[in-house]
Amino acid sequence: MRKFQSPWTPDEIAKLIELADSGATLIRAAAILNRPQISVRRQAAALGRFLPSATNALSGADVVSAMQTLGKDD
Repeated sequence: MRKFQSPWTPDEIAKLIELADSGATLIRAAAILNRPQISVRRQAAALGRFLPSATNALSGADVVSAMQTLGKDD
């Protein structure tokens, strides 16, 4: 039998909106809210918000900078 989560409270929804608007990753938001990632992703989508995965959290400039740093011969 499948276990269902409890309904989202207004406080949890407010926190999710705050996290999404601040650029938090899906993993971070799920940990803070103590909810499964899929549940957090679905709730964020229902609210018109997006939570990037950890691999998509870096901007293009961040990736280029990190690659340049890794390529340096120190």
